[in-house]
Amino acid sequence: MEVISRGPQFLFLNAGDVRLELIRKDAFEGDKRLGIPGVHHLSFKVDNIEVATKELKEKGVRFLREPFAIREGLKLAFFDGLNNVNLQLFDDKR
Repeated sequence: MEVISRGPQFLFLNAGDVRLELIRKDAFEGDKRLGIPGVHHLSFKVDNIEVATKELKEKGVRFLREPFAIREGLKLAFFDGLNNVNLQLFDDKR
């Protein structure tokens, strides 16, 4: 696998047609839901995270973390999936 990018708490790898993200276990320390180890979340790329979040909320989706900038040009939002699987939207304009 090829390293796409890295930061102090994450590493993105190119795994063919899948982007794999490895996150330090302390990245979400103290967050009861997002701070659990193991498979953390499935992520979906969107063109506009604010619009996508609004549309999902209108359909009754419960967000665990509203959209936030993790760095310049990269926004994330976490929402509740089936069977308590963490799901994420990401808007990458870097």
